[in-house]
Amino acid sequence: MFKVIVSTALALVISIPSIASAEQTKAVNKDIQVNFANNVTNNLSKEDISKITSQLSPTATSITIVESAPINTVNNGGISPLGNQCMEGAVFQNASQIGSYQFKKKGTDGDGTRYINKTGSNISFTSTFSTSFTMGGEINGEAKWGWGPIEAKAGFKISGSYTWSTSEASTVTVRPHYQGWNEYGTLNDTWTGYYAYLNTDCTTSNGVYITATGPRQKAVVANEIWANY
Repeated sequence: MFKVIVSTALALVISIPSIASAEQTKAVNKDIQVNFANNVTNNLSKEDISKITSQLSPTATSITIVESAPINTVNNGGISPLGNQCMEGAVFQNASQIGSYQFKKKGTDGDGTRYINKTGSNISFTSTFSTSFTMGGEINGEAKWGWGPIEAKAGFKISGSYTWSTSEASTVTVRPHYQGWNEYGTLNDTWTGYYAYLNTDCTTSNGVYITATGPRQKAVVANEIWANY
């Protein structure tokens, strides 16, 4: 069952992926709905929803989040309570988030089949994809000591992965004279910073600047475009 709060502007009829137990909430951008399926908890702020919808393709009509990474407690530690010694180990310093809630699909693997509605009524069809695929965290740089310090900053398991199986293909509703399809992928965060080994005397060694990108949520985006029929 969907719970929906529409924007104040009159919304056009839009396509909604048909996934069991999906819950729908208000989208900040008009005409785009953000839905939650499979008992995923909606812990997004209005700012988060705005980030999601504002970064989607102009053809997007809705997005459904079907799985979400657990939230971790952010750890800014590294220096012991004594203040003059440091806990030895990898650290992620001067870190900053340069992207959040950016939808990404894996090449053409995440492209669902398209349907052109040449009738006078709405039609729902299953937008399928031919190959199951997995999307996970990536590091651009020569990091050697694991994801722990990065995830401590990111606040979730940014190294995690999500798999889309072909059996998870969902339906999309297409208006007359429009073409509709789904895109299957993840919502990703991106962090950059200095990754190094922290010595007990609080100096660092073997440091390198890296960029880490990983999936926060597994999501499907419904799309629709005028087909001139």
